[in-house]
Amino acid sequence: MADGELLDSMDQGVFVFRDEMSLRPKADLAPMRYLEISAFHVRPGHGREWRELVKMVKAAYEKALPEAHWGVFEQMYGGDGGTYLVLTARKTLAEVDRASQNHEQFAVAMGEDGMKKLDELFAASVESSQHQVFAFNPRMSYVADEWIKADPDFWKPKAAAPAAKPAAEDKKAKP
Repeated sequence: MADGELLDSMDQGVFVFRDEMSLRPKADLAPMRYLEISAFHVRPGHGREWRELVKMVKAAYEKALPEAHWGVFEQMYGGDGGTYLVLTARKTLAEVDRASQNHEQFAVAMGEDGMKKLDELFAASVESSQHQVFAFNPRMSYVADEWIKADPDFWKPKAAAPAAKPAAEDKKAKP
């Protein structure tokens, strides 16, 4: 009810964590400030190609980029089916920038034939995809007490004192 004025629409779904598709997921979100969310809608009947694609991507990232991490969640209820969310928590936007610059290392790890196969699997299995970056806003978040204890300056910032009026404004206001 408290958020009613801020919402113009709402959608709900139930997603299940898929460990076999995830790579070193970061469970501690308290120090994170951004969340990259990539949503993939897999074509009906193409789950095998999707799983093969994810397996290839995961193996290349394990080989080339040891700091890479993400968690994959499959939608079970609330949608058309075949939707997967890939969540990657980031501490800074610089991490987002670095991740976007890792394509060359990824391509080397995949190899030319691997990249060709990856493109084919993507075209065959993915109906649509969407990629977004969200910033955590402590004023709009309901977080666990552990998060607040871990970083109280961010999650529960102290209200700033009102700025003092300049002396010149005080004199003008008096008759």
